[in-house]
Amino acid sequence: MGSGINWFVGNNGQGKTSVLEAAYALLTSRSFRASTLSEMICHGHPRCQMEGSLERNGDKAWMALHLEQGRTRRRLSGKPCDTLTYVSQAKILAFTRHSVALVEGGPEERRRFLDRVAAHLENQHLANLGRYRRYKQQLQQCLGNGSDLALYQSFKHGWAALSEQLVTRRQAALKSLMPFVLDYFAEWFPDVGALTFQYRTRNVSDLGQYQKRLLSLSARELLQKRMLGGAHLDELEISLGGQDARKVASAGQMRAVAMALVFGARALIHKTTGIAPILVLDDADAELDRTRWSKVMAVAEEAGQTLVSTSEYAIIRGFERGTVFKVDTGTVRLERDGG
Repeated sequence: MGSGINWFVGNNGQGKTSVLEAAYALLTSRSFRASTLSEMICHGHPRCQMEGSLERNGDKAWMALHLEQGRTRRRLSGKPCDTLTYVSQAKILAFTRHSVALVEGGPEERRRFLDRVAAHLENQHLANLGRYRRYKQQLQQCLGNGSDLALYQSFKHGWAALSEQLVTRRQAALKSLMPFVLDYFAEWFPDVGALTFQYRTRNVSDLGQYQKRLLSLSARELLQKRMLGGAHLDELEISLGGQDARKVASAGQMRAVAMALVFGARALIHKTTGIAPILVLDDADAELDRTRWSKVMAVAEEAGQTLVSTSEYAIIRGFERGTVFKVDTGTVRLERDGG
């Protein structure tokens, strides 16, 4: 693909989203529309595979993702690769029709977004997330088995320290992210109310006593057989005009907030790491007038590689640069080489 904007053009139902989904999954081991990777396998087929060359700072790596029902294999430059090493190779973000879940979805969607941003800024965050989940599983087993307080807290000390690290990184990422998000939002959607964000920790009001407070919940947790605090229960609250965006924002406004979040994350990661994440825009021109769309794409053109799907040739005409691919019944054909 070209190093700048790559347009994937075709009528609806021809496979444009599938192409972008494959590129995203190849680099992240996740689909941006399916809940599991196995759902990407074509019906009636036992397996599928995605392969591609990733170039970064002059170095090239051949990445391969092989999917079978219940099994995923990753290879990096021809060798088997663990998940953490594999997904750390590339920085990529996506805005799709599902991105509105960042606003209207449950708190897990917003936590996951903050974690992706924090992991792009610092790879250790991803490793800490994995350790945190393993600790949480042990704690939930203790709750289910009716363990005594001493045993439960012996697991909880390490978990509480990890939880504090995750929360600290999320809050730092959010603080750095907000100026970019608010600038884009104000430029693209000036007629929408003021946008604000607030990170809320569950059952912890004083972050200076974070671990102590989590440990103090242990007896109640054993009694209720459920966890009452921790990074997996926190919430990122989004307000529009001083009110909960989930309740007052229109569908278009929710898309606007989600788009500003994704573009803001790209700008922050680029500024912090020197690497502009690959940006996937699937059906992003929906519900945007031409003036706003031109502003959005002007930002997309500034740095890095962007993959855009559209069913309208007309929106490409204003962009002389960029590579154009025609997608027809699942086949991708180069129409214009943009370099």
